[in-house]
Parts: sequence; C-alpha cells; structure tokens
Amino acid sequence: MAEPALDLLNKLFERWQRTDNHDRTFSLNLAGRDGSRYRETSGASREAFHAVMANAAKCGAVKLEWGRFEISHELVRVVFVDGNKLASFLDRLPAQALVEAFSPRVAPLLELAPPWLKTCWDNAAVRWQRGEAALRLRLPQNADDIERLFKALLAVSRNQQANLDLRSFSALTTGDSKALERLKASFAEAWCTAHDCESLDANDLYHSLGLIKTPQPILLRGAVGLRNENAVLDLSGVLPWVGLPGEMLAQMILPKQPVYVLSIENWASFARHCREVRDQGLILYTGGFPNPSVQILFNRLGQELSEATPFYHWGDTDVRGLEIFALIARLSHREIKPHQMDRAQWSSPQPLTRSEIRTIEGLRNTWGIAALANKLILLGVPQDFEQENQAPKAPV
Repeated sequence: MAEPALDLLNKLFERWQRTDNHDRTFSLNLAGRDGSRYRETSGASREAFHAVMANAAKCGAVKLEWGRFEISHELVRVVFVDGNKLASFLDRLPAQALVEAFSPRVAPLLELAPPWLKTCWDNAAVRWQRGEAALRLRLPQNADDIERLFKALLAVSRNQQANLDLRSFSALTTGDSKALERLKASFAEAWCTAHDCESLDANDLYHSLGLIKTPQPILLRGAVGLRNENAVLDLSGVLPWVGLPGEMLAQMILPKQPVYVLSIENWASFARHCREVRDQGLILYTGGFPNPSVQILFNRLGQELSEATPFYHWGDTDVRGLEIFALIARLSHREIKPHQMDRAQWSSPQPLTRSEIRTIEGLRNTWGIAALANKLILLGVPQDFEQENQAPKAPV
C-alpha cells in the first residue's frame, strides 16, 4: 500500500515549498513524530512503503537512512535532497511554477490597476509561491476564482458596480453570477487590507460599496424636489417618506434649508420618527452602513447646506454603530452630534474585546464621537444599545 509513503513525501514537498531558502536540508523523522503512519504498516504494506521510498531515492529526490543492528530493516529517516526531482516524482508542479504559469491571466488586469491592487497581488503571490493559501484561496485548485477575484477588485475600484445588482455585476465582471457571493470573505480581506477597514464586517463592506442583491432607493423625508427640464416636482409634502433611486440624485434639489439633518441607522426607528415627529428636519435612512448613493448624498449635503444647519445621527450604541457614525461624519465633513445614543444608565454593560477597543480607539478623533467612544472603551456596550429602545423625538 503506497498511500502512507506518498502522503509523507507530499508532506516533505510542502515543507520544501514553505522554506524561503530552498537549499535548506530537512527530513522526515520516521522514528519520531513523522513516522506514526509508517509504524502502522506491516507485511505487504511495509514492503510497498519501502518500495515507494526507494524509487524516490533512486530518482534523486530523497536519501534514505536505515536503522542499525536489530532494526536495520526499518527506515528511520527520509532526508530531502532535491525539490524539483521530488515534484517530478510526485507528478506535481512546484508552487513557484504554478504562480508563473498563472500570472499571465492576471497581468492584463494589473497593467492599469491602482497601486494597492498590484501590491495585493504581489503579497498574495509570495504566499502562493510557498504553497500556502492567500486571500483564502490556493493554487492551482482555486485558479479560476483567483482570476475572478482580481477582476472584481479592479471593477469595484473603478466603481463599475454603480446602479447594478450584485449578481448582474458579478456576471458582467467575472462571468459567474454568484462569484462575488462565494468570494465575499476573500474580497473583503483584499479590499480592507488596502483601505484600512479590517474591522469592517464583510457584509457591511459589501453594502457600503453597493454590492447588494437589490439596490435600495434613498429613503428620506423633508423639503426636497426633483428638477425635470424647466419644472420642479415638490416632494416636501409626501409623507411619511419618499424613496428615490440613486440615479435621480443629480435631479434632486433642496428648495430651502432644513431645521436639522438627522441620519437614522435602523429601519424601525426611521419609520417611527417620520410618522411621529412632524417638523422641518431632513430625515435620512442609512440602512446600516450607507450604500454609495446615500454616501454621495451625505457628501452633497455637507457641501450645500449652511454651516448653521446642525447634523445629527441616531444609531446603535455599539462598535458597529460608532463605525457607521464615523463614516457619515467623514462623508459630510461636518461635526455630527449623536442623537439619543448616550444612556443615563449604562446598564449591564458588556466589556469590549481587544479588537473592538482598537477599532473604537481609531474612531476617537472623529468629530462628535469622542465622548461616546471613551464611554464604550471604559464601560463596554450597554445592554440597551439598540436604538429601538429609545422612542423617537426631535433633536432640536
């Protein structure tokens, strides 16, 4: 039975590939921790094991060391000699050769790619050349998906997903309508490493980039209108809210200054506020992490509205809630005040993990967020962190 011997030779091959210096000498200790499967063989299976090892030694891939005296019939060590000869014996391509053979499939994508994507490839290639996984994928078994991944990363860097649903974009970009769902964790790892957003959940990242199955309209309530040629459609009286496709943002106008701007993370809280609080505020639904259309709107509001117009955000008082808060502040370039996110009683708080603390520490300098950030780090997440625990009320 040759399988145990081939398994051990493959193990030796993998060790060689992971070694930066391929001239390094190493071995399999069959008398020790490497030899459990060898010691399980006997009779015909032992002879088959020896035959495989003898053939590997004959071709110059390894050298065999036998026991002495009463165990002279037993192998005690298989010493690595030549990785390329071992690859040939095992009918495998060395990982470096696999990367070299695969590279032409990605090279055209990298010619006009942003520097971060080229760096992403270089870093991944180093690991693939050692026979390791990179971006949660391996060569050669995941070659097609690696190519799809880099096609998708390049396309999103060019915002080619705008106004497309996830599966249509995936089909147009990769030729596989479900590739971006299958590669979500790989995409998130590559994107967030380059864009300093490692703390962001993969689902939130997809939403913020507009990689969603059904692109959602912008939901809002307030004094807005749509310009169509020479006419303006006034939507300020439409209650409880209106929904505008992202493509219509260019036609949207603000006929008058709102009393305030309030962004709301949660759907139930947005719906309640629009129904129960009737005033001249501009109310925006973020849907968790805002999608690209909502991001564009926040950026526009920050530029067009008077500095005297206060901006508020109402979200969950947890790590994710503060990440959303910070993103909206960066988009609008305004100081945003938290609305109903503090708690008079920080009841039964749940301490943050070290990773969560690092995330919150990175948000401390965002306008309006420092006090909440410090409180979360010091006390943890309050038991009633979800914004649905608070009844809607006007911020001014």
